[in-house]
Amino acid sequence: MRPVYQIEVQVADQVFIDKRSLYYWSALYHRQLQQGKLYNELNPTVGISILGFEWFKDDERYHHVFHLWDDEAREKLNDDLELHFLELPELKHLKRGPQNALEEWLIYFNDIQGEELEAIAMSNPLIRKALSIEEMFKASAQERRLYDMREKAIFSEATNLAAAEAKGEPKGKVETICQYLEVRFGAESQALQEIVRTITDLDALSRIIKLRNNLKEVREHLGITQNDISQRIGVQKAYYSRLERGEFAPNIKTCLMLKLALLEIYNERTGKHLEKLTLDRLFYLDAI
Repeated sequence: MRPVYQIEVQVADQVFIDKRSLYYWSALYHRQLQQGKLYNELNPTVGISILGFEWFKDDERYHHVFHLWDDEAREKLNDDLELHFLELPELKHLKRGPQNALEEWLIYFNDIQGEELEAIAMSNPLIRKALSIEEMFKASAQERRLYDMREKAIFSEATNLAAAEAKGEPKGKVETICQYLEVRFGAESQALQEIVRTITDLDALSRIIKLRNNLKEVREHLGITQNDISQRIGVQKAYYSRLERGEFAPNIKTCLMLKLALLEIYNERTGKHLEKLTLDRLFYLDAI
């Protein structure tokens, strides 16, 4: 019989998470049996609790599974009750990379960034799809308003720095670029900001500050269409077009998702591997 699943994510510490999980499991199991049905028609029911806190304090394992057992014979009653507890904080203690799909998903849920995210997205197409859905959600009206507010803050600051630029001082442009990178990429942009701060050429700074992204240029250079890349990352072409035009402020996950898609399509078409397609090249700093 096909199992029925109860899945919940708990970020805040729940004192009675064991009883809570059992309660919701029992409700789901009970609701299966409608009037006139037989007990043998009950499906196995699996409860999965993804926890943002450590519940099993003295155990370093991240995955705990419970069934109904005979205490002495250690014989399972049946397969109808199965409870899983997955503790996200325990994943942070692992001193190795993920070894299976479950660990890849739990690392993704831990909101990791950078090369580690890129690696699991490359090996797991479902996680890559999840990144696409996540970015579409973030492009909702509410998220767009938040982005707009941050963008306005940047351009207001840029206005205040215009005096320094008018005097021929590179400082104003450098600070504007760094603030822009900070909003778009957060802590992930620190390395890029350090590069920008070393530039004193006003012409180079002017080219960078006018640059939204290089998606179109890179995509066309590789011979890839908008249809190709939008289908690969699982979004509508119109949505991708807006990304390419800079209407959405992409965060680091979006950038990695697009980078992976471009690399994969190019490899499939040509049989060649690009030696390097950095975020610098794809988004901001190829003008240097």
